[in-house]
Amino acid sequence: MDEREEILRKLEKTEGKKKLSPYLSAIQYTGEELINRFIENLDRSGGTGKSVEKEGLFSSIRSLYQESDHVLNLSTDSGIESQHIDIKDLSLLDHIDLLIIDAKIGVSENGAVWITGEQIIERRFPFITKSLVILLPKNKIVTDLSQAYLQIDLSLSGFGLWIAGPSKTADIEQSLVIGAQGATRHHVFIIN
Repeated sequence: MDEREEILRKLEKTEGKKKLSPYLSAIQYTGEELINRFIENLDRSGGTGKSVEKEGLFSSIRSLYQESDHVLNLSTDSGIESQHIDIKDLSLLDHIDLLIIDAKIGVSENGAVWITGEQIIERRFPFITKSLVILLPKNKIVTDLSQAYLQIDLSLSGFGLWIAGPSKTADIEQSLVIGAQGATRHHVFIIN
């Protein structure tokens, strides 16, 4: 018997002894530690995060994005009106300076947020804007992706995506480009 046949024979013997993967969430964060880890990991991915009171949300967004002329607000909480954007006029969609949307879930282990089609109306919106502001209630942050997927019902939305920081890509020469396929600026406001 050659080595190949011996390896295959050993594999056949062990195939029926599959073990279930353990739940990987050994560490659970709560409260401020959960929020701090979310912001820390979002910062590592090139985004920024800030915990704000709902009353101060408008001024916080405006202070960061004063230069934004074409604002598309798809959030119900920001208090900022869409400016110079008619989503029915396709020619204006190329010029979205700032998109404001709500997130369903945030994950502290990587700073990612879960967005569904019902929140963004058009799938292209997060990818054609220059700056992206995401509003996330602090009670929607979980420790890891395992917990997040337990809360996501994929049958409710035909489209969903994880966003973790601004768009990034690198070539073989290891030149990092920010904003090649999406927003160049990414900010998450965690609403208390």
